[in-house]
Amino acid sequence: MLEEYCQYTHQYLLDKGFTQEVLKEYQVGYSYDTCDPLYDRVTFGWRDIDDGSLVAIAGRDVTDKQEAKYKTKKGGDKSSTFFNAYRVKNMDNEEVIVVEDEKSVIRLAQFGFKNAIALGNNDLGDRKWELRQLGSKAVLCFDNDDKGVEGRNKAIKKLMPLMPVEVIKLEEYKDVADIESKDIFVEFYKKRDKL
Repeated sequence: MLEEYCQYTHQYLLDKGFTQEVLKEYQVGYSYDTCDPLYDRVTFGWRDIDDGSLVAIAGRDVTDKQEAKYKTKKGGDKSSTFFNAYRVKNMDNEEVIVVEDEKSVIRLAQFGFKNAIALGNNDLGDRKWELRQLGSKAVLCFDNDDKGVEGRNKAIKKLMPLMPVEVIKLEEYKDVADIESKDIFVEFYKKRDKL
């Protein structure tokens, strides 16, 4: 019964090569409530970096028919934390991989890279000190588009005085979530630029 439920609610992600196991591990949900602002969206819980309490729920449209592709439920503020930060903080990693969206974090976890966090956009903002709590080195893997490059360059300037920074370039892929093969990502990871 659970398998059928997951199959229906997460078909969008299953079709892109995500496994039911990783979606369950990262508590990916789905909003059926027509009164909910996240209706008909896959949902991701954002948790406080310190105590793991839920601070926001983000939803991604899976129909490609809604006006906004991404939406955050009101009442939550994710601007001072990162998606998956609470888990990463408790792993005691030397490095932390920084991506833009939740799906990329979950893809990396499926590949065995569980030390990844998401910004929720392409802007690090004022979260450099929070990032410094999660690891001693930042590995930036932003989206492969103009906004991603711009956001990455801004993040580099903010982080370089604080910690070593490395950059993964995805070449023909838009983001990590689009990569379905672990071997392909590992090759990009091996070729990362050390600044």
